[in-house]
Amino acid sequence: MIQLNWVTDASVVRREQARHRLSAFFKRLGKRGHDAKICPMPLNIETFSNAVGGNAFYKAVTHPLAAEPARALLAKLRISAPLAIYDPHNLLAAFDAVFALDRIEIAGLFVQDVSQVGRKFREVAARPVTELADCHAAAVLIAGFDTGLAAHHIKPLVSGAEILSFDWMRLPDDLLSDKARYLSNLNFATNFAFFRDEDGFHTRLVTANYWSAYGGKGGYIWMTLFDGAGREIAQWKEPLPAANGAIVVDSKSIRARFNLPAFTGQLFLHVVGAAGHDIVKYALDTYGDGDDVLSCTHDANSWPANSMPACRRPPKTKKSCCGCRILIPIRSRSPKSVSI
Repeated sequence: MIQLNWVTDASVVRREQARHRLSAFFKRLGKRGHDAKICPMPLNIETFSNAVGGNAFYKAVTHPLAAEPARALLAKLRISAPLAIYDPHNLLAAFDAVFALDRIEIAGLFVQDVSQVGRKFREVAARPVTELADCHAAAVLIAGFDTGLAAHHIKPLVSGAEILSFDWMRLPDDLLSDKARYLSNLNFATNFAFFRDEDGFHTRLVTANYWSAYGGKGGYIWMTLFDGAGREIAQWKEPLPAANGAIVVDSKSIRARFNLPAFTGQLFLHVVGAAGHDIVKYALDTYGDGDDVLSCTHDANSWPANSMPACRRPPKTKKSCCGCRILIPIRSRSPKSVSI
């Protein structure tokens, strides 16, 4: 959905004409039947539940700072095979959807919940954890965070095998709002935003410190800017203002502050000091140096859908409906590629 802002300067007529032409184009596209088929691209992850809310595990394993430690953990698992896996919280499949375990030799899969016995992961059927002593593995992976107690429980069953866990991927303590429980949703009050500053096109993100109304005691937003290829080009901390104070991040200012070249990429926001809830809402304005740049506003929810719709491009015609080019940015927080 595109929400266009009303403007009051002399260029309002030209902008409104362009808006109507663009709207008409999408309406015609939607009526083309076979030319606008929706092709679902399912992602084998649980990002949100109506019963319990957001899935902090998904945000934990896709956090930018978790990427390199996760790859290091995979490398460690490969050289530590054969590997036994203890999956007490049913998190293994979600991790595998992001960081594939297809090159890991699995000696056995073990669970604590008896109702999960027999569940298969990569053709390996789950067994009760009490049978872990019968598995001759060089290492044991506990598929979870905060695994100190679980490691203590299984230590008598592993015959000296090395015990590993997802704690390899933990964020630094100074990025945690709730240090008592790593997978607390408050530790992953995060979001991504489209961010662009090139060829006369700019973006401006606006949010507010609404966590103070829930008992937040200050803090900051840890921000990382990635270019179009996913490379980090800037990182900084934006202090949270006083209660309900506004936070404005403008691409022109950031580009000048860090002496950056032109970019079209993503801005990652991680709120430290969140309280009450973990949703990072914002409004993003796009604006330009000339009258031919449409002013556009959108906001975003930090919980992505389980599937991505795909739309075929319209057939080529002799003349474009409005003589313009349509750019559709596709953002993904997953390290897996997205088919275009």
